[in-house]
Amino acid sequence: MPEIDIKKAYDKLKSKYSLPDFDVIDNYFEISCIEHEAFLLREIRRKISDKLEFCTNMLEALLQPDTGSISNMHEYRAFDDNKKKSIFNLYKELMSLHRFSLILECKLEGKSDAEFISDIFSKWSNIQKEMKKLFEDMKNSWTDETDVTEELGYFG
Repeated sequence: MPEIDIKKAYDKLKSKYSLPDFDVIDNYFEISCIEHEAFLLREIRRKISDKLEFCTNMLEALLQPDTGSISNMHEYRAFDDNKKKSIFNLYKELMSLHRFSLILECKLEGKSDAEFISDIFSKWSNIQKEMKKLFEDMKNSWTDETDVTEELGYFG
């Protein structure tokens, strides 16, 4: 199979649909890993959808933790009700975008995929900042003082 140049194929679509620059979208969603240029916009949308799903899964664990998971329960307790409300608002936004991608999976139109990619691109910087802050808060929850008896007592 001949080697393809995803960047070159993307640049053709970029001018047709006014898409964001390849290097930036590649940095966010790793689209240079796509192996075939057929249905390139669809494949990019799917890569974005995978990232959205990863983010929603992380947020879901903070909003509705698996009670059998020590890490889920510990991190859940690190957020107050106001923070959980903002997490839920971010979760709603990401779920809406992810579900829209599922609708496009049935539509199979390059123009619709291009509009989705541009829409996500315009929002992703802020989403990424919010996710980074949450990940930092999750990490910091492990260095904060906690009562081990309270943490583990729930499971005993």
